[in-house]
Amino acid sequence: MRFSKKQESFLASPIKSSIVLLQGSVSAGKTFIMNLKWLYYIYYQAPTNCLLVMTGRTLGSLYDNVIRFMEDNNTGNDMKFIKAKDGIVTRIIVKSRNIQIACAGADNASSWKSVQGKTHAGGYFDEVSNQPKTLIVTLIKGARHLGQDWPCFMTTNPDIPSHWLRTQYILNKDLSIEDWHFNLDDNPALSPEYRKKVMTLYTGAMYRRFILGEWVSGVDSVVFHNFSREVNVISEPIEYDPNAEILTTWDFGTHDPTAIIVLQIKQIPNAPNGVIIEALDSYQNRNQDGEHYKTWASLRPWYNHNGRRDTGDPSGSARTHDLTSWIVGLRPEFDITPPPRYSVKDFTMNANVFLPSLRINEKQNPELVEAIENWGFSPISDDGLPSAGAKPIHDSYSHLGTALYYGLAYRFPIQDSFKIFQ
Repeated sequence: MRFSKKQESFLASPIKSSIVLLQGSVSAGKTFIMNLKWLYYIYYQAPTNCLLVMTGRTLGSLYDNVIRFMEDNNTGNDMKFIKAKDGIVTRIIVKSRNIQIACAGADNASSWKSVQGKTHAGGYFDEVSNQPKTLIVTLIKGARHLGQDWPCFMTTNPDIPSHWLRTQYILNKDLSIEDWHFNLDDNPALSPEYRKKVMTLYTGAMYRRFILGEWVSGVDSVVFHNFSREVNVISEPIEYDPNAEILTTWDFGTHDPTAIIVLQIKQIPNAPNGVIIEALDSYQNRNQDGEHYKTWASLRPWYNHNGRRDTGDPSGSARTHDLTSWIVGLRPEFDITPPPRYSVKDFTMNANVFLPSLRINEKQNPELVEAIENWGFSPISDDGLPSAGAKPIHDSYSHLGTALYYGLAYRFPIQDSFKIFQ
């Protein structure tokens, strides 16, 4: 097996930081070389009798990128791969070291239970920029086995410049991070012909991101592509205005989170679309009954606003009756958005029309900014754009994102025939 000088340097380097990150261009061999580092860590550096964690964009992608490599290098069958009913590996037992490795997919909030809230001795987060910040931050903080700090290994391709991984970790000089940048020339497994072919697949911003490995904007793979920090994120606090219009929009969940966004709408003739839409409040939680949300809402200054309207998506007509029983308990005039007569594409396009009017204070609503900025489409084609038939990903960002685009469609109809319930 032949390695490049950078690969050799990475494999030989001692772990001196709490975060070890490999980033750079596509096909640069980042995952392969990190897989080797991870196996070495499991067998020679991690403590015995401990828990490790692994996460991927999905459990399926984690298997394709990492776990299959571990299966192929399972010398003496020392690793036991435990699978769920669907055949996906959810836990790995390293018998000689009495180590268990919990596996989770970032797209499935229920699988987080296997890794969240547990103290562990290190983690491997594959395609980390495609995973929710809340999950990764929790796991980084959890690397405290026996009261000692343990490393977290990460691989990623670059994303938008304002992505939380870049702004809060890579550029944060107060954190201990080993940041390695790999490009096509650092992967000796690529033939000159293949390297040349990959480089011709992209142009413009996509070339800078996927070939040069730069964190640049201009790749239209996020749902709210018209979002701009320069326009939408403001430093001034947003305070309740009793003279403004208040709309509360919800995305209901039973096993998934329920998300709430409170929009304060002001008619401003010279503003985009003639309005300024302020994010006054936002909240999400899971596995809570109606009383929980009623208590949360009733403590807010906007709760008894004269003329306030509420709207929400029941996520399926079969659940409408059950939801109505506690929705009405929250507010009798609550309106459930009817089953969509438009495609998700129509709703997201409508939301992007009104995004230039949206204003958010990030300190007041950090999860909302994160969701709007990072909620993406899947599948994505090789050119970094949504493939035909791509849909918004069902992940931790989708609940606040859905609440936003339903609320905007309720208040600002996609077309005149879209009925607004008063």
